Amino acid sequence: MRDRCTVCDKKLPENRQRFCSDICSYRHKIEVAKEKRGRLQLDPVSCFTCGETFTPKTTRQKYCHKLCWQTEYIRRRAEKKALIATQPRVKPSDRFHPSWESPTFGERTVTTAEFVNCDTPERTELKSAVEEFLKKGGTITRYGDQIPTVDIQSELKWQLPESEEKKIQNELKKLWGVCDVLGN
Repeated sequence: MRDRCTVCDKKLPENRQRFCSDICSYRHKIEVAKEKRGRLQLDPVSCFTCGETFTPKTTRQKYCHKLCWQTEYIRRRAEKKALIATQPRVKPSDRFHPSWESPTFGERTVTTAEFVNCDTPERTELKSAVEEFLKKGGTITRYGDQIPTVDIQSELKWQLPESEEKKIQNELKKLWGVCDVLGN
């Protein structure tokens, strides 16, 4: 067992086996890394900024000096700013859309109205007002797909066109081998 530090040759304190302190340990680590780099024979490359040929210290080194790296960094930043300046500004509030406007829910503009059968005076008045608005050339934006309606017998009915219903049935039959998923 050693009693002297490998780096500075001081006497080792208790609970230490190779180095007297963390500083000596770090110095040794740096020396070993330098030796490894010295053994690594890299071919000379040309600097990305100035084109000067140099021997890199690591395989990832692209620039001969820090000044060349800074020059390239400033050039790329200016290029990025110029690109951003050409694009239209978007308000932060416009970056995120509410979920009902997402394409999965099928936002679309309609010029004809579909009404649920209901004979209350309020509904008939609303129906006539909507039809009149559409006749005058107005449009309505419809958000989301039809919400399922529940019968009195608590049976779930999806108000889908028959062609879409058949498509869904066929696809689920292929995937899971399930028949009559929509309960019809």
